[in-house]
Amino acid sequence: MRFIKERCLLLDTYDACVTSGAFGEGHIPCEGVREMARVTKPGGYVLIVMRQAYLTSVDEYRERLEPLMQRMAGAGEHVWSPVARVELPRYSFDNAGLVFVFRKNPLN
Repeated sequence: MRFIKERCLLLDTYDACVTSGAFGEGHIPCEGVREMARVTKPGGYVLIVMRQAYLTSVDEYRERLEPLMQRMAGAGEHVWSPVARVELPRYSFDNAGLVFVFRKNPLN
């Protein structure tokens, strides 16, 4: 991954990986969700909380972030299973937000 020079976190280490406000302009690139899944134990959870508008207003995420999350849940990759996608009308400074919750599949 271009944004991680050296993987300092071990595979399947954490029960959960949580971000809130970390996905935004110039922050974590799309491929960061793969690293979140990599360090989460099988059966563990990945939670991503972000402004809803960033899915369309941030070039890095537009038509890329959510499709990547869906591919990771699809039959071809089967990295995780979606648990929830919750819209928050007043997440931050009256901006709508999203909460994505995934459970890492035990076979990965």
